[in-house]
Amino acid sequence: MQFTANLQVVNTSDWAEARSARPHLPERPAPGLIYGGDFAVCARIGKLTLDGSDKWWRVYGDVDVAAVVADVLDDVREYATPWFAEQMRARGCR
Repeated sequence: MQFTANLQVVNTSDWAEARSARPHLPERPAPGLIYGGDFAVCARIGKLTLDGSDKWWRVYGDVDVAAVVADVLDDVREYATPWFAEQMRARGCR
């Protein structure tokens, strides 16, 4: 198995406005989709790291799962959480 983390912030009122103009959009943004437009901001977690490279974690065979979990949590704390806070402030989210 391999996985990465896609991050997305959408202001509720911006989403409602986008839905009124684009009725095909779902009631809530789907976490696995990246939306174009001014109503959403998206980032891959690897792009937020110091080297800016796309990042994938792999779990297979004899991989130390605890080390993978620790690395994921470190990146979420170090990069994703501050990014979310900054984007939410910029978009007026609560």
